[in-house]
Amino acid sequence: GTSPTGMTRMGASNFGVWFFAQGQATIRNNVIATDGGNAISRGVTTTGPVIVQGNSIGVNANGTAAFATVPASAINDFSSAPGYLIGGPNPGDGNVIAGYHTAVFVESPGATVEGNLIGLDPTGTTILGSGTRGITTSFAQIEPGVFFRNNRIAGHATGIEIGNAALA
Repeated sequence: GTSPTGMTRMGASNFGVWFFAQGQATIRNNVIATDGGNAISRGVTTTGPVIVQGNSIGVNANGTAAFATVPASAINDFSSAPGYLIGGPNPGDGNVIAGYHTAVFVESPGATVEGNLIGLDPTGTTILGSGTRGITTSFAQIEPGVFFRNNRIAGHATGIEIGNAALA
């Protein structure tokens, strides 16, 4: 968790948001930070589409500094349910993500990861922290209906990883 202002990470928090939604869920305009676990996790029994937009994940409320690196994923998808939108095409839809080993891990068919700033501040000009992977999936190839587009990724050893093959 963070202080009420969102400028300081406070105390021990293993997970930020862990949900098992039975229908659509939206996580929007939050400041989320953890000490050891995933910031946002979609559980295996989730059945509906999930929208994650406009959040500051692993960074302070202004998005100007990353909290210490966490050996987990900022956004982790354990579900095989379709329909996961992380970011989006419109101003304010993208998430600012830094300070995690993996920024986004996706397993969902029909997932879209779009317009996010990964490892960068909200201006997209300053690298906030390093990680191992920007976006990754265990799919052996990009599945039909899965889109990774218009994300800016910096400060990670691998930008996008499909299965065990790094693309950037």
